[in-house]
Amino acid sequence: CIINYQKLGIIIPTKNRSNFLIRQLYYYPKTNCQYPIYIGDSSNDEHLERVLNAVDKLKDHISIIHAVYPETNASAAMLKLTKSVKEKYVVFTGDDDFLIPKSI
Repeated sequence: CIINYQKLGIIIPTKNRSNFLIRQLYYYPKTNCQYPIYIGDSSNDEHLERVLNAVDKLKDHISIIHAVYPETNASAAMLKLTKSVKEKYVVFTGDDDFLIPKSI
């Protein structure tokens, strides 16, 4: 079964790991990833600011939906994100992991 890219969203919960997340966000445009990225961010102000700056720089290259969930753990952030996904299918990845878009 081949899934149309318009029907799949990538969910990434994160908390205070902006370096990992930003590295991943810059990776996806380089692989011509067409899937929207949903970020559930529970980070403190310092990490949140870094992520927001990266999202702003990448907004013309990849679709990123960034939601802030203060004082929320990764599981709760992921659950909240699933309610925001508009695509029919979702895939989860950690903020320190990489998915290979052509293999999804």
